[in-house]
Amino acid sequence: MGWRKLTNMSKYIYKNDNRFKKGQALLLVVVAMTVALALGVNVSVRTISNLSRTTRSDTASRVLSAAEAGAERFLSLAAADLETAAGGDITSACNKVNGTSSPDKSKCTLQFVGADDVNVVVDVSVGRGGQDEYTFILEQDTTTEVRVNQNPGDGGYRFAKVCWKSINPSYRTDLYLVTLGTTNTDGTHRVLGKRVLRQSSTNPYKPGMSSYSLVSSGGTGQIISADYSSSDSAYCKTLVTLKDVAADTIRAVRFRAIGGDAEVTITDVGRLPAQGYTITALGTLSQPGGNIIREVEVFKSYPYPSGIFDFSIFSGSGGWINHTGQTPPPPVTPFPTPRNAIPLPSVPTVTPTHSTS
Repeated sequence: MGWRKLTNMSKYIYKNDNRFKKGQALLLVVVAMTVALALGVNVSVRTISNLSRTTRSDTASRVLSAAEAGAERFLSLAAADLETAAGGDITSACNKVNGTSSPDKSKCTLQFVGADDVNVVVDVSVGRGGQDEYTFILEQDTTTEVRVNQNPGDGGYRFAKVCWKSINPSYRTDLYLVTLGTTNTDGTHRVLGKRVLRQSSTNPYKPGMSSYSLVSSGGTGQIISADYSSSDSAYCKTLVTLKDVAADTIRAVRFRAIGGDAEVTITDVGRLPAQGYTITALGTLSQPGGNIIREVEVFKSYPYPSGIFDFSIFSGSGGWINHTGQTPPPPVTPFPTPRNAIPLPSVPTVTPTHSTS
């Protein structure tokens, strides 16, 4: 009797245990669906974010390209058009680039419409004026002209500070400069003085050049040593630009690099005169999520004569600077006659004859 009760009780417990296990499969399904949904939402958010970022980047690139195109149109204009635009009237220049000038004539509006009807509006303005310093890259065998103030500086002379450093720090780079004036009756430039600014550096010159010396100074030529300035991180020299001539005759200084490329910075006791035109192009794309704006600013220097001829500087006989230790070019070796070469047949000489009837 007791055994039967125990058996019935075991069956009861077993039945109740199965009842408690009901719904576990549903719970596992819900958990799996929740995890899958979370992963799917995360992947979707990342995908949408990447697509949005790509779209914004592509749109911003198109706005930037439109701004560059607007600046490029004005770069192609003549100096006379840019001068008029910088003077406050951009109408004529704007008409030549198929734009619309603003009511105050200070800017030109251009529109660039893409194949998908994306309309980018570009506002271009042209300016000029004095500046505290002028920095430029002076490549070897090229010439850059810098305008200077015409009024005398301290003590009746105009002081200018020239700082430069070699693009390749392993080699020395010196500067050859010529001061120019417009004292001729026809307004043309004439040479006022010649100088060489030499770095007081222990670095060697580039291979093929060990040193140089002046051939003929003409009373105005001199080699000036420049010390390194830690505050400017370059070799600097303050020049009395017109010590050899009247202070009011200076108009420009022409620079040429000797031995390599250089980064040059020119400052004056006052503000330097304008060196060219600053063209600013502002591209704008209006859209519901917020406007996209990109700005491009380019500089175009004033036109000046071509570079200094090499012969007038580096020739040992007629030039101004004589290189020493320069490695001569190797002699030209004629091409050897190849073996088993087939000689070309000789062409007979034909003498024309004229017959008379």
